[in-house]
Amino acid sequence: MRKHFAIILSVSFILLVFFLLDYPLIKSYVKPPAGSRFYGATGYYFDYYQFLSWMRDGWNGKILIRSKYIPEIEKQVLFQPLFPTLGMLSRLVNLPIDITYHLGRNVFILTWILSIWYLIKTILDSSKSRKLALLLMLFSSSFPYVSKTYGAIKLLPIIDFWQSFYTLQKFMIPLHHGLANTLFNCLLILLMRLPLRQLADRNDGRGETRIIVKIVVVSIIIMLVNPALMTFMLAVLGIVSVCLRKGSPYKEFIIIFLSVLPLMLYNFYLFNYGNPWQYYYYGEKVGRYLVSYISYLASLGPLLLTAGLSFVYIRKFRFNHILLALWAFLPVASFPFVGRQLPYSMSRLFSLNVFIPCSILTVFFWENFQPKKETAKMFQAVIALFLIISLSSGFIFSLSQTYDTPTPSYYNVLLPDKLMDAINFINKNSRPSVTILAGENISNLLPAFTDNQVVLGRLDSRLDYGKVKQAVDSIYLRQIGDDKITEQLKKWAVQYIIFGLDHIGYDQFVKKGKVNGIEEVFRSGDVVVGEVK
Repeated sequence: MRKHFAIILSVSFILLVFFLLDYPLIKSYVKPPAGSRFYGATGYYFDYYQFLSWMRDGWNGKILIRSKYIPEIEKQVLFQPLFPTLGMLSRLVNLPIDITYHLGRNVFILTWILSIWYLIKTILDSSKSRKLALLLMLFSSSFPYVSKTYGAIKLLPIIDFWQSFYTLQKFMIPLHHGLANTLFNCLLILLMRLPLRQLADRNDGRGETRIIVKIVVVSIIIMLVNPALMTFMLAVLGIVSVCLRKGSPYKEFIIIFLSVLPLMLYNFYLFNYGNPWQYYYYGEKVGRYLVSYISYLASLGPLLLTAGLSFVYIRKFRFNHILLALWAFLPVASFPFVGRQLPYSMSRLFSLNVFIPCSILTVFFWENFQPKKETAKMFQAVIALFLIISLSSGFIFSLSQTYDTPTPSYYNVLLPDKLMDAINFINKNSRPSVTILAGENISNLLPAFTDNQVVLGRLDSRLDYGKVKQAVDSIYLRQIGDDKITEQLKKWAVQYIIFGLDHIGYDQFVKKGKVNGIEEVFRSGDVVVGEVK
């Protein structure tokens, strides 16, 4: 039993992750509250419904997509092809796109965890060290903030809006992040297994060629799925290539760079001239949260500190350890510059999974630290106790946060039947290439269920989003003349307006009298669809 304790604990932890990930979803799917329907909304809802809208395009046979979150009809582009591909798969196996999304998410999270294990096996030699690294990786967590309110001690998150710093929540990521993280680890493994690294393969040309082909393929897929993660990989490899004299990976860097260069140039064009994709990139350039440097460091948790101790043995660093050290500490060094001098948003920085290299570097330090004096042994015991207490408290906090967060009853999570009835009416009767006007939250979910454009729905869909939202409010609230209302609606090519739930009801809208050219054509409860004639 003691011999297999680490494996049993690891498997139990992984099963707990999937239980907490899927049980609330299954429960809401099987038994939603009366009068509502559940379509798997999870995480950041504005992203989730956008992902489903891209999968819907794939369901309709399109690998090229255009944003539906602007009223303008723009040309279709190659952007996030994973989601249309999954949409095509959904249609092939006749599964709803939201079910396919969550099944794919589970698969990619599992492959990510497996790829971490193989990365650990590639770097660490002893079975004991590998198991310790796996446990540290699984239980890694932010330092929780200890609050004392009315005499009661409570653990609170340091960065409360970003869950991936915490023990369990760090695995509850979007579908494409699971795949990109898996491939990122695979790319590292391939780089470490090249013959010149003196690992797995024999030093023959065929073995090296096979690995280089795999490196090229994996690099291209990462660039398609998560360009920001590939950019980080290039930064790490570029620094290593410049700084490392013996065994420099400059050849691999050049090969990877050239293989992804066409996609980089395409993305550069898209993010500078494409509509609305240029505003996505603008978010990268100015994407900073109100998070202090100290809060960020504390959110990386105790393993960042113990990983720092590995530099005591920097003379023993091999290529593998240098890659890990840059992976762990380059984000820390970059924090003051992201969203400012560096066109790399803070959200991308927070998603770099620093806990993985920190876990392995901590074990590297532990392997090399062989205390002989009593003071050194005491120091080792203090470190062990520090990790046990801090990671245990982080796990308890993470578990409590998970249980304390029920499925929200928002109308964009548990969709009322009356709203879905209205959406089904629009689906059956809308003309091609027309726009639907609704409030912000309903506009966000509409493209997941219809093929129409919307006016609102994504803050990053246009630079003047606030101005457009104000214009929408002025229509619903009748703050402008009727002729101006119809003029604006025709400018946006609006066929249908949804009243109720997300904005004022239709009866309130017509208190001042009906607007010529807007006619009620559907009603379900307090949700009304008006048609622009």
